[in-house]
Amino acid sequence: MAISADWIAQNTVTTGTGTITLGTALTGFIRLQDDSRITDGALVNYTIEDGNDREMGIGTYASAGGTLARTVVQRTLVSGTYDDTSPTAISLSGSAVVRCSPVADDRNFRGVMCRKSGAQTIANNAAAPYTPISWDAADDYDTDAFHDISTNNDRITIPTNSGISKGRLQAGGRWASNSTGARLIVITKNGSTSIANFLVTPEGTSRFTITSPIIDVLDSDYFTLNVFQNSGGDLNFVGGNSDCYFSFEVVE
Repeated sequence: MAISADWIAQNTVTTGTGTITLGTALTGFIRLQDDSRITDGALVNYTIEDGNDREMGIGTYASAGGTLARTVVQRTLVSGTYDDTSPTAISLSGSAVVRCSPVADDRNFRGVMCRKSGAQTIANNAAAPYTPISWDAADDYDTDAFHDISTNNDRITIPTNSGISKGRLQAGGRWASNSTGARLIVITKNGSTSIANFLVTPEGTSRFTITSPIIDVLDSDYFTLNVFQNSGGDLNFVGGNSDCYFSFEVVE
């Protein structure tokens, strides 16, 4: 979890969009370096004010040189244009102010909802860890680049230096009509560990929803929705509809 603090504000002469070298404190404030909780490698909620431009995000502090890397840019206001959908680091002029503020942690939501463009054929009786579902359609939302629809598109991945420690996964979908065998749906962590699973028999509904408990996560952990069926032949996992999704919600 990123650190929030009051009364920290300092100048920077950094220019451009890269790592910030932290300067002197403003009158009446202290520096990041003066807060004993902020040690080398700490994640810090920050804001930047540069003229009329603004940036808010999560930074990584380095004690050597007193720098702050702009690890996750959450929101920007540049030349009157507000962006909380796909913000990028603002270009600093060399005369900006960096603050550590609880406001940077006041984010309404972080997470992703993946979608599927069409049906995926699932082979009969495949071995564990079963068949991962690919998510190749445009995501409904993705606040932190959790998912790539082209590369490893079966995965939701926790970004590096995200400050995320806990979350919840959920999935929904349905199978093509068939009256033989069973269907198993498993949310899997890092390709092997089952987080949650759901068994569907043909006598019941072909639709399902599955939700994990709140779990601990680390940077680069990834999650997939893996499925199994033993109808006696290939069977379609149906996509391209509103009840087919895979999502992750940040809790902490």
